[in-house]
Amino acid sequence: MFSILNWHKDNERKIHFYSKKGVNSYSYSSLIQSIHYLETDFKNRGIKKGDVVALMFPTSLELVATFFALWKIGATPTFLYPPIRLGKIDFWLEKTKHCLKEVDARFLILHDILKMTGNSLPIEHFSVSLKEIDSFESYPSSFSLKEIEINDKEIAFIQFSSGSTGSPRPIEIPFSALYANIKAIIKALNIKEGTSESCVSWLPLYHDMGLVGGFLCAIYAKASLTLIEPSQFLACPSLWFKAISKMKATVSVAPNFSLGLLSKRFKESDYEGVDLSSLRVLMCGAEHISNETYSKFYRFFSPYGLSELAFTPVYGLAENTLAATFSKASSVAKAKYFDEAALKVDKIAIATDHGRELFSVGFPVEGTQIEILDDCGESLGEAHVGEVAFFGSSMCANVKRDSFGRIRTGDFGLLYEGELFILGRKKEVLIINGRNIDPVEIEQVASKIPGVREGTVMAFSSTKNQKDSEEIIVFLEQAHSMSDKGLSNLKNEIKKDVLKEVALTVSEIHVFKKSSLPRTSSGKLMRVKAKELYESGKYLSLEGGPVVDFFSKYIALFKLFVFYPLKKKMAYDKRS
Repeated sequence: MFSILNWHKDNERKIHFYSKKGVNSYSYSSLIQSIHYLETDFKNRGIKKGDVVALMFPTSLELVATFFALWKIGATPTFLYPPIRLGKIDFWLEKTKHCLKEVDARFLILHDILKMTGNSLPIEHFSVSLKEIDSFESYPSSFSLKEIEINDKEIAFIQFSSGSTGSPRPIEIPFSALYANIKAIIKALNIKEGTSESCVSWLPLYHDMGLVGGFLCAIYAKASLTLIEPSQFLACPSLWFKAISKMKATVSVAPNFSLGLLSKRFKESDYEGVDLSSLRVLMCGAEHISNETYSKFYRFFSPYGLSELAFTPVYGLAENTLAATFSKASSVAKAKYFDEAALKVDKIAIATDHGRELFSVGFPVEGTQIEILDDCGESLGEAHVGEVAFFGSSMCANVKRDSFGRIRTGDFGLLYEGELFILGRKKEVLIINGRNIDPVEIEQVASKIPGVREGTVMAFSSTKNQKDSEEIIVFLEQAHSMSDKGLSNLKNEIKKDVLKEVALTVSEIHVFKKSSLPRTSSGKLMRVKAKELYESGKYLSLEGGPVVDFFSKYIALFKLFVFYPLKKKMAYDKRS
């Protein structure tokens, strides 16, 4: 990888950071100088080969330089997400401590703007700010990085599973798996290395899709790279397409919810002069892909030059580094209808003109094989529904495999004409009166009702009230403030439509304020966690009062910067 960074430097390439203020561009020469400076600094601080070092940064030059500096030393980076939602500090702190313990991290390195955060965590920490570096006079512009000897089995980095169905698990990615997956992605997208390809990504680097798909792939393919801080995208979604237009991006990547966010906040005035005709590939993955969301998105942005051929559904997971299956680049994405009863009862896919609509997420990437398994682990044939499993050259190092060397994903799916279709998560399937129900079916119906905030509906089953049978419970966030009568009408509409379209009775619906429901670091809804909160009674919907209000944000700040550091110090003093 260091020889590739040198190539970027020798070809006078730059790495770009796009924001509302414009573009900040840094030469690869300055990046390499920063890497060398930080490598020396980190060694002086005691970081050595084999150490696991946790990183907590916004998307920035400091993060990029720190990541590569740790590689130079032979240390293993792992990414933690910063405290984004102030109302959920306790939840964030619990998860962060869990992650630090799971990987036995020796150091935590933070961006300078987050340096006080480290005081709340039980680990040696320090901050980094390249603004503090006075000059690089000791490293001339011709300075290059020496390639280092790396054993293929050495761990490149540790990423965490999303944690959508439980606690995040550490996933160790060997260099051999990383490079195999990067090469498979480049081949699947028909990227010609060193050409005029340009990638724009707003995805966080603590997410596998952002780290591998949007960052490392672009550098390895010798493409131009533009990064956007995720919080800036969420605050102003049009930034993403403005960056694509300005940088003439050919490749970008995003989960389904971001397409819905762009459509929801669409204002014609935000896109004046935007041209998306350069975009050849828009990878979409990380969560259920909705044809309704995509169709609405395409209607809004096709007038700006967005090609229907660009939309590329994909399927990936941290346990396979990232990519498992990719749709064919530069071809129209396939959505198929399957007979609903056959899928649920007979567990067989029969194509029809109506029924359950599913997007193909493509064919296995090079070096990866996909199988569909029954409950006994036997491989099923074409068009049979079962658990998705995989094996190949991109597999992680530390996740349990079965006797055939396969990793079971926990996802239900099927292969049809060689392409993979995903139905849902095995742990999240609702079993109602003997029927296996994908919660997405209920969630999609509820999401159509005016007043429901898009992408915030969670359906799960519970025996809390009736021990002998499962009831359907729905959590959702409101799109805007509503009166008691408005909330009552909203719930009645959802119950009526779910009964009509899915033939199921919803027992309870709980409505929450914005940004109140549990999500993973990558934004996925946590149905299992929501069920835990419901059954323990540890939740507050609007009927019971606001979950996060203005005052609670100050409480959260007090906890993060005063209470927890003080508690940590008192514990230390007591031990002394």
